[in-house]
Amino acid sequence: MLSTATIHSTTTLHDSFRAVAADIAALNNTLQEAPISDDFHSPIDTDTSFINSQVDEVKTLIKQLFSYRATLLRNRNFRRSAICKLPPEALGEIFQHVCYPDTKKFTVPTRLGAICSHWRHVAWSVPQLWTELNIGGRFWKSSYRLRLLDLYYKNMGGLLFNITIRRAPEENSKNARGVPFQDVFDRLFIRHADRLKTLTFEELPVSWFSSLEKASNTGQGFPNLESLEFSDNCCDNPLISLALFFLKKNPPIAFYNVPNLRRLILRDITSTVEFPWAQLTELSLSDINSETALDIVLQCQNIVTLKLEDLMTSPDIEVTLPNEELVLQNLEVFEYRSSHLSVHWEKALVKCLSFTNSLKKLIWLTRDGTPDLRREFLLRLPTSITELRLDSSKDRDNIRDLEEILVRLTSLRTIMLHLEDPIDLETVELLTVKEEASLLPTLRSIGLVMMRSEYDYQQMADILNMVRSRWEEGYDVDSGFQSGA
Repeated sequence: MLSTATIHSTTTLHDSFRAVAADIAALNNTLQEAPISDDFHSPIDTDTSFINSQVDEVKTLIKQLFSYRATLLRNRNFRRSAICKLPPEALGEIFQHVCYPDTKKFTVPTRLGAICSHWRHVAWSVPQLWTELNIGGRFWKSSYRLRLLDLYYKNMGGLLFNITIRRAPEENSKNARGVPFQDVFDRLFIRHADRLKTLTFEELPVSWFSSLEKASNTGQGFPNLESLEFSDNCCDNPLISLALFFLKKNPPIAFYNVPNLRRLILRDITSTVEFPWAQLTELSLSDINSETALDIVLQCQNIVTLKLEDLMTSPDIEVTLPNEELVLQNLEVFEYRSSHLSVHWEKALVKCLSFTNSLKKLIWLTRDGTPDLRREFLLRLPTSITELRLDSSKDRDNIRDLEEILVRLTSLRTIMLHLEDPIDLETVELLTVKEEASLLPTLRSIGLVMMRSEYDYQQMADILNMVRSRWEEGYDVDSGFQSGA
């Protein structure tokens, strides 16, 4: 049953339509009765004030009708969904959570706005919902892509844009100027270049390289860009990726006019890259040439977080190491996860690169390298480290070296060791607290990564005894055991 308010609104709407229809009919009669002269040169009465007033009156009535219709639709939407009764502030907060891109199932504000007019009003009124956009294959096929971009820019207000391009534009979509989807490129990187905050390419836009370089190095560039990521996910096989590294000849990637760029991620890149390295605070390099990575790191004097993963070696590339020691004053996190450790990297870690007490976290997962140089590098680590993840499988033949390394880390709170199969009980014994010695007194979290999933009773008893020995009243010690790397 319709409510009294709804019936009243409907009646008013019908009455208004009848009134407008009558007014329009009267206006039509007035127009028909107006004198029309066949002689355009003879003077006639040109006073149209009456007609203009009638037109203005009709426009006002039509505007009122649209307002009445919006009211009726809003009332109908409220009856359809209970959640519509939530205050706009609460509904907007919910929308921000479901539109957050890091969640497994996230939606977009345009989909929320299609539910009902109330949801649309709320979604269109929350600028934060319009700061994240993922561009995939469906975007390039859509005929509404420009309208969608303009809607995002309009609704985000004065906020900045975070864009992820999951699929590169198709090569066969070139227009007369030779750039695929030039209209989209202009929207993102020319007209609204100052609105970019983070930019992620999950597939290399090779056809855009030269235009991107020109856009970043001319005019205003990208003044507010803080984070940039380039990756090429065309192949998941590391052997094929290595072959492509020597076969592909992609154009260079160069960004210079990016004064606020602080975070850079390069993954599986075969192009020559040029950036203002000295201003970076976070750098992540993976699936690229080892010597190229070293040459980049040597130019990052102000780096805070450095992550290196799956570096590839090439004997054809030479790196000139500096004569003076390079002190990474601000480095707090250093991660090296790679099966290869080139000769150049060994020399740099022992002779060139130096860390200060700013370093808090070290992840060193590589079995490659000269044992003596590895030991020298680990012994040079500052005592400020609070979190350590180490592949200690090569140290099982000399447990004293591992003890000498750990005894210096007096601030260590978290440790994860990768052990060989069979389990190295000497390492477990080393971590066990004894009355006569207390190694790593501040340790609160222990992790052991082992290559076997089953252990005999005595092995598990030794591990549990080690964990139990570190329990203290008032402190909780976390422990974990994993199988595999």
